[in-house]
Amino acid sequence: MRPRKWLRALAAFAGALLVGSLIQISAVPEPASAALAGSQFNPGNIISDDVFFNYTAMSQPAIQTFLTQVEVGCTASNGQPCLKDYRMDTYSRPDAGANRCTPYTGAAGELASMIIWKVAQACKINPQVLLVTLQKEQGLVTSTAPYTRMYQVAMGYACPDTSACDAQYYGFYNQVYKAAWQFRTYTRDPYSWNFYPGVRPIQYNTNPACGASNVTIQNQATANLYNYTPYQPNAAALANLWGVGDACSAYGNRNFWAYFNTWFGSSLVSTGPLAIQAAYTAAGGGAGPLGQPISSVLSIADNGGGLGQAFQGGSIYWTYTTGAQVVLAGPILNYYFARNGAAGPLGWPMSGTLTISGNGGGLGQVFTAGSVYSSAAGAFLVRDAMRDAYFKVNGSAGLLGWPTGEIQCGLTGDGCLQAFQNGRLYANPAAGFAYPTAGRVLAAYLASGGDAGPLGLPIGPTGAVDANGGGTAQAFANGSLYSATGGGDYIVSGGILAYYFTLKGSAGALGWPAGAASCDAAKTTCTQAFQNGSIAWSATGAGRLASPQIDAAYASAGGPAGTLGAATSDYIPMQGNGGGMARAYANGSIYWTGALGAFAVSGGIRQVYFSLGGSTGSIGWPKGAASCTGTACSQAFQNGTIAGSPATGSYPVLAAVNAAYVTAGGASGALGLPTTAALPIAGNGGGVGQVFAGGSIFAASGGAGYPVSGGIRDYYFALGGANGSAGWPVAVQSCTGSTCTQKFSRGTITYTTGTGGGFRP
Repeated sequence: MRPRKWLRALAAFAGALLVGSLIQISAVPEPASAALAGSQFNPGNIISDDVFFNYTAMSQPAIQTFLTQVEVGCTASNGQPCLKDYRMDTYSRPDAGANRCTPYTGAAGELASMIIWKVAQACKINPQVLLVTLQKEQGLVTSTAPYTRMYQVAMGYACPDTSACDAQYYGFYNQVYKAAWQFRTYTRDPYSWNFYPGVRPIQYNTNPACGASNVTIQNQATANLYNYTPYQPNAAALANLWGVGDACSAYGNRNFWAYFNTWFGSSLVSTGPLAIQAAYTAAGGGAGPLGQPISSVLSIADNGGGLGQAFQGGSIYWTYTTGAQVVLAGPILNYYFARNGAAGPLGWPMSGTLTISGNGGGLGQVFTAGSVYSSAAGAFLVRDAMRDAYFKVNGSAGLLGWPTGEIQCGLTGDGCLQAFQNGRLYANPAAGFAYPTAGRVLAAYLASGGDAGPLGLPIGPTGAVDANGGGTAQAFANGSLYSATGGGDYIVSGGILAYYFTLKGSAGALGWPAGAASCDAAKTTCTQAFQNGSIAWSATGAGRLASPQIDAAYASAGGPAGTLGAATSDYIPMQGNGGGMARAYANGSIYWTGALGAFAVSGGIRQVYFSLGGSTGSIGWPKGAASCTGTACSQAFQNGTIAGSPATGSYPVLAAVNAAYVTAGGASGALGLPTTAALPIAGNGGGVGQVFAGGSIFAASGGAGYPVSGGIRDYYFALGGANGSAGWPVAVQSCTGSTCTQKFSRGTITYTTGTGGGFRP
């Protein structure tokens, strides 16, 4: 967009307006104006950045006072108040984005001076620039009888030279805000517009036949004026500074310069040299690392324009927006100079040279186009979306460490990559994203072919997941890569991935992938194993849960015609006790875990198992098939045993009692089947006891379990059992001939067949 420029060709019909304006201007006392001459106009340096962006140059009361002083003899005879008295309702505007305008809070009946000041603060533009633009576009500042049109198009915004103004931008507030916003937009993206610092051809008039000449634009502020009004004054316009030139004269930028210097003093004041001197002093002056100056302060027109000064030990650069920044001699300055310094693609420094200790240490410095990092690996630039992503993982002190190479582009999908000590960043510049890839995920990604492989570019960062034993995962354009702690690295993609996500992925019931997907030759059906089950997918349907292990165990049990009967549920992933999968059948269930295998649980054992919470309960997953002798059955689980018969009932044997039971041979040993569940016992510090067909097992709290049987148990019970004088067993009984002894926590019981038992404390 190029706003309309008020050329002020000043033919006879317009001459009176300009002369009237000049008379009013001259009434404002400005000593500088007396010496102002067209010969002083420099087309390449109309206004300095320092002045153009000095949004604190005037307060709202100062603006109001200024308007009152210049609007001498206001008559308001055309139906509109003069600018000093103009009021209107304004509306709020949100933040306009980085380096444009911050929010504007609207209000009822705001004075023009308040609108000008608030826009200046929001968009960081000198309010004097806005005042001068109002004057050079419509003569509003000095007009004693403004008319409606002057307020409608007050700043000439969206009024092209070759067509009508765009009505959607009408209105004083709209015009002032959008013009300031436009100046900021030129500054934010300088090379997206026709004029930017450097040598550019600039016409003298809208008529190309009037010619053009090359102008060395020295700063961004001057470039902004040319983008807004794309003509320079010719010799005739400058020869008659306050009047009419010839048919090829254009007056917009001439008048901007003349009004500004008349009203507000020099438009070329710069605090840059003082800022450079202050930075030099803060760095220790001649006794500091910079040493002595080896050049004067030099003007640099490129990249928006600024100043620079060279020293023995580095350089100091200054722009209005970045301030004065030191670049010390060393690898970063060498890198910067090799790319043409402030005139090159890196632009201007935005920070000093920083020492960073993490990941072996090095140096870093921020520039407008990116950040340069120097370590033992060399000096490299990190920029754009890469830098944003790098900062999110704490830069050189974080996950990735120091860059080890420059950005490389031309990857699959128009991607780019940059290598670092501990990983890589992958980016799609067109989409504006970049993500880190590191550790095992990166190794597996590269092994699969990287960006040229089946996964494509990352679409999210490497992330840690704590569930199901933990690990790391990352999403890519065509799938996801998972690396489980203590497990393998596997890709999950396509329909399997879609179904996996419905189950909450690696944090869900299936857990982490346990193998790669296996597909038929045509890839119309695929299966993939996970910690706690499998997913099957076919091209004709959605993904579904599967378990080849449960299917195999079911087939071994005779399938639908076997002891288990028909299936009564789908496959059910279960997360407790390490996780696995289960499926219910008419006469039992099959449970599977990757660590233990697949086993059926049925009958009375299953009833007890369910009462304990099944695989997610205290006893955990089955670790073997049920062992039966006649109707008596026993089955081992992760954390215990369930045993019994239809005649006696089935009971769980848990914890320390189970350890002693297994040592004693379990259900096939001397103790036989349990006849009760474990019973809590409070005496002598507490513990549990459980009765079996051939004896009992007692386990003190925090201690091991020991069987007590035969005559010793009879005598032990006579002494009160675990609540009595003998206390808890602390060893198994030993027998010699017909005499057996067993140690307890308070003594020893001896029992001899025929003579009975005795207790010795």
